[in-house]
Amino acid sequence: MPFLSHRSPVVLLSSVFLVSSLLASMISTPAPKKVEDTYKFGAVVSFNGDLKPWGDDCKRGIELAIEEFNADGGLDGKKIDLSMEDSNSKPE
Repeated sequence: MPFLSHRSPVVLLSSVFLVSSLLASMISTPAPKKVEDTYKFGAVVSFNGDLKPWGDDCKRGIELAIEEFNADGGLDGKKIDLSMEDSNSKPE
């Protein structure tokens, strides 16, 4: 049998390894990341303490600006999502 040479087991094992490697890479490929439909921004504002009156004004001004910006279509068609934190009027 001429087709069964000493190379046949090597070729067969190499082919099996190649096919199994390709199948494993297709199965283990992670799903594409979800594209966010908003941009997230943050602000640190004084909601308490001596600077509270200015913090309230800053908070409302930022909220109004973002509302207006989002109403005009946002940034590249994506809305802005705002997260605010309280500084407690401390500079740390």
